[in-house]
Amino acid sequence: MALEVFWEGTCVVAAHQALSASGRPGYVDDDGRLTTGFPDGEARIRSLHRIGADLFSKPIFCEAPSLSTKSTPQPRSSTKGLLDDLVALARRFGEDPEFTRGGGGNISVKEDGILYIKASGTSLAALTPQSVIALDVGPLMDLLDGPPARPVAGGTDEVMQVALGARVGALDDRRPSVECLFHALLQERFVLHTTRRQ
Repeated sequence: MALEVFWEGTCVVAAHQALSASGRPGYVDDDGRLTTGFPDGEARIRSLHRIGADLFSKPIFCEAPSLSTKSTPQPRSSTKGLLDDLVALARRFGEDPEFTRGGGGNISVKEDGILYIKASGTSLAALTPQSVIALDVGPLMDLLDGPPARPVAGGTDEVMQVALGARVGALDDRRPSVECLFHALLQERFVLHTTRRQ
């Protein structure tokens, strides 16, 4: 069940980003308010789920930027070094209009069971080490592995509740990206996805 909710959420996020990139309303508007035009929340999720699933059924072609070995960050064992690399990577893609639109996408890095992910509302181009939120990966994986605690339309309320509870370090009013499950699930140390201009 958790993987079904994860897939549905992934499709909704993909649809939202694709619609927003083309100037159409996605799941929420630019101010974070739910878009109108659906009879209820379930209809909104079903519609965006279909759009997102269709996007994933088509081949995607990406052009990677040219990176030389001189500019490629070298592995470091310290969290500060990883966060510096994360910021450099985010800015490399976030400042390039060929790869980003609006907030630009999302980025994270994992170390020692902690997921460091861009805070919701921060653009890739403006990322700093201070704008990254640290989350304990354990509760996120537990949510993916287990049945949902209660039925939730689309799963985002439950995901955010678990994500807020998984925060590590200083707590403030920033919110981790709802995509934190996607980032936790992928085994790669660094995860970056962008919203490309159309």
